[in-house]
Amino acid sequence: EDGSKTRVGLEAGSFGTVVGSVGHAIKNGETALSFNLSKVKTDGFSARASDEEADGFSQTLLTVKGQTEVGNGIIIGGSALYRDSSIELDRSTTNAAGETFGLQRGARVFTQFNALSIEHELSFSSFDTERLDPGGFTEEFNGDRTQIAYLGTTETRFGTLSFGLDETKEDFLTSADVGDSTTRSAMVELLAQVSDATDLALSLRYDDNDDFGGNLSGRVALAWQARSDLTVRTVIGNGFRSPSLYERFGPFGDPDLQVEASRSFEVGIEQNWDIGGYEATIFYTEIDDLIGFDFGAGGYLQTPGTTKSKGIELSGERVVSDRTTIDGTYTFTDARTEGERLARVPRHDLTVGVTTQFSDRLSGSARIQHVFDTQPSAFAPTDNKVDDYTLVGLGVSYDVNETTEAYFRIENLFDDDYETAGGFNTAGRSFYAGIRAEF
Repeated sequence: EDGSKTRVGLEAGSFGTVVGSVGHAIKNGETALSFNLSKVKTDGFSARASDEEADGFSQTLLTVKGQTEVGNGIIIGGSALYRDSSIELDRSTTNAAGETFGLQRGARVFTQFNALSIEHELSFSSFDTERLDPGGFTEEFNGDRTQIAYLGTTETRFGTLSFGLDETKEDFLTSADVGDSTTRSAMVELLAQVSDATDLALSLRYDDNDDFGGNLSGRVALAWQARSDLTVRTVIGNGFRSPSLYERFGPFGDPDLQVEASRSFEVGIEQNWDIGGYEATIFYTEIDDLIGFDFGAGGYLQTPGTTKSKGIELSGERVVSDRTTIDGTYTFTDARTEGERLARVPRHDLTVGVTTQFSDRLSGSARIQHVFDTQPSAFAPTDNKVDDYTLVGLGVSYDVNETTEAYFRIENLFDDDYETAGGFNTAGRSFYAGIRAEF
């Protein structure tokens, strides 16, 4: 909306955590400018389960975005990002004194205009990452990514048609390795209303990589509104992923890695009422030559065969009174490679929550998550804690006035001691309080 808006926030809590943020945005017609600045600092807890030395983290993040109309419907704009961070890492079981420093800078410029009944957008972006890890396996890392892109959108008798071209170049340099890659892509997408009750989306993309050649991927999505409160959806598609430069040329890389290829299908139903609703989705995905990491072999490798993931996702919400709402989600996942279960993928993930309005200004929430039937990796320590776990969270918020809110929350209320990856800690019981305002 036209006008200006400012947001500020401050939070403090367990592990010596302090988070602050400020953002401001102004808009007048097609002219707009905004920025967001945030700072987080925490003493943290030990990432390694075998010691108690805390691993801290700090980060400063600044984003800026703006655009304006220069005449004749031509809009120019850009955005920028700056991130400065440091994170403490244990070098080994006997050396917990490591620290990694990171610096990321990114920018994007674009122009938009209308010609021949087509909305055109031309853009150029550049992103640079620097990491310094004294005493680490890769002490210095510098990576760059640039992209030039075109996107066109127009209305046709069949629906909304979008088409585009882009070229992305990536390169990295370390004290021991160097690598680069260029990908040229073309895409087209059609969003069509087949009937008053049926919407169709068709998309096709072709990517040509210098090292891996051409790959064609597509997607078909259909949504049918059987009744005003009932929608049935189905999606089928295929995709691929080229190995990253780090996976190929880094200290643990394998230059012979090849492309992952995937196929996916899902069908879902969504029911909505005035007092709530539910959604159910059945999904199936298979990936050939999944890229994984083998601690025994000491690096990245191609997983032989086909990895299949299938399951069901359920979610629902119900208003039980004019002040209280309950909601829940459940996901069952069966993930296997050639019949062998995939490690660290829980078969069952259940979450139930309730929110209530105690008064016009005071509200509260409670949430329980139960994750069970997870298999640790073959490289997890024998005393690992990758098992079933239950997390309980509580929160309250109070509207100080029309623009300011104070809040307090507890995470992992019962201090459940668990791991999602063998040998790596997770946070115990923790408390956070904060205040945020928008004016």
